[in-house]
Amino acid sequence: MSNAIIRLADSNLNKEITDFGGLSLDLKDALAELQTEERKHASKAAAKEILDTINLADSRIESYVGNIQTLRRNIETSKSNIREVNKAKAYGLATNNFVPLGVLVGTVDQYSVYNKDLLKIDESKLPADWDKKPSEK
Repeated sequence: MSNAIIRLADSNLNKEITDFGGLSLDLKDALAELQTEERKHASKAAAKEILDTINLADSRIESYVGNIQTLRRNIETSKSNIREVNKAKAYGLATNNFVPLGVLVGTVDQYSVYNKDLLKIDESKLPADWDKKPSEK
């Protein structure tokens, strides 16, 4: 795909055969005209490849930006999930009710719990420092 770009970078498009030797004037003019046409054709081919390359680069950039946005959303979701698991863990340690934690981590099926009150976290029973880092406690 990039042959025209390579030829353009090689700058062979700007080189002309100027020494036509003892050719007739008509033949010299014809060769010069052919060289001009060849340069135009090569320039158009290079221009198309350059445009295609730029468009592909723009598309890649959009894709990378989308990846970054997805990663940022995943980071925020993960932070929220960590907070919920820490909260359920602290609640379990404070109350001996590890059902909310089990549901969050998948060891307890919420539909198998008949007493639905066990699924709820009573925030008033959480330790005051449950969301502090160990170094902050």
